[in-house]
Amino acid sequence: MASGVQVWGSIETHIPLLHICCMDFGPRDQYRHTAVTRSGETQAASRPRIIARLIADGLSLDLQWDTGHGNKGTPLSVAAQHLNAPAVKALLDAGADVRIRDARGKNVVMAAVARDLTPHRVWELVPRGWDIEKDNVSRALLVFQLLLDAGIPINDPDPSGNTVLHLFFAYPIRLGASALQEELRMLLAKGAGPRIRNKDGVSAFQVAVRHRCFLPWKYYRATTTLACSAVSPPTISSRPISRRLLREE
Repeated sequence: MASGVQVWGSIETHIPLLHICCMDFGPRDQYRHTAVTRSGETQAASRPRIIARLIADGLSLDLQWDTGHGNKGTPLSVAAQHLNAPAVKALLDAGADVRIRDARGKNVVMAAVARDLTPHRVWELVPRGWDIEKDNVSRALLVFQLLLDAGIPINDPDPSGNTVLHLFFAYPIRLGASALQEELRMLLAKGAGPRIRNKDGVSAFQVAVRHRCFLPWKYYRATTTLACSAVSPPTISSRPISRRLLREE
């Protein structure tokens, strides 16, 4: 059996089994989204064994499945988007190709950053008791570390010229403050370039400044970290952003 069936109302969706194993299912809200979920210890412990068995039975590590809107994703990109650390590790250990990009030209690190969690989704879920810090921090940082250690070129752009750092600030409300700050430090430590410009001539630092209204997670600290890195890449401090640097950008 190569695929499972998920039914939403009258819509029947065929999902490859390996992709299902990379998802992180939990209680659905009224819109039946499953992107924001909790992962139990039993699920985490059994996931690598199931994935290894499916691969041994001949399922492709790099099969691309249309996850919607024409966006084809591999099991690894699905696992990254769901912050499914056990699945990410199992796929990498099995030799998943980290160079494969989805239909939008984004690699798996970009997939982990550009998760489908918009501000209105956060505002909708938090009143229902969702703890963004509790659910995502440890999983997100582990997934991020696994993907960065896999050797993906950190400054490779997507078709629009955006790097991972551009997307990091374009999708700011994904995690709590501590995880976002740590992710930023991890990206900078791997050599992410805040001055690299996309095809519209916009740098990652400019994206950070322009999205300040969407950054409730200590925007000042984040942009200061980025600004100091732009001036001196090895140094991460808390000095104020200089007006000169803003003018240069």
